This record gives sequence, structure tokens and C-alpha cells, in this order.
Amino acid sequence: MALFFAVTLFVSAFLLFLVQPMVGKMVLPLLGGAPAAWATCMVFFQGLLLAGYATPTGPYAGSAPAARPSSTSPSWPSRSSCSG
Repeated sequence: MALFFAVTLFVSAFLLFLVQPMVGKMVLPLLGGAPAAWATCMVFFQGLLLAGYATPTGPYAGSAPAARPSSTSPSWPSRSSCSG
């Protein structure tokens, strides 16, 4: 399960870093080609990535461990509880 989360994390970061320069190159001529436009685009995407990393821990940072959702228990019903 940890491998799944690691792969998901790296794929999401890769996709963001793939999109980041493409959007920057599209926006740069529209904003006059100033170096500040490129820097602002890079800071925006890095902030977006940081916010994405912080989101899973944010709402549960101050709560007790019992209030946090368990990542080890499945959220779907097991086969033994299904009828059929």
C-alpha cells in the first residue's frame, strides 16, 4: 500500500512539473514576456504543489488519532458482508 501512495505522489508531481512549463510558455507572451511573469507562474505552481501535499494533513493535524480516518481499513464492504 505504501508503494501505491509513493507512486501516486511521484506521478502527480511529475504531471504538475510537466504542465508547469507548458502553461508558463503559453502565458509568457500574453503578459509581455517579462521575467516576472515566468517567475510568478513558477511560484504559483510550486505553491499549488505545496498546498496539495499539505491538504491530507491539514484538517486532521490537531485532532486525536481516533478521529482520523484509518488508511489501513478499506472504505468498501468486504466480500463476506455482501449478499449474493
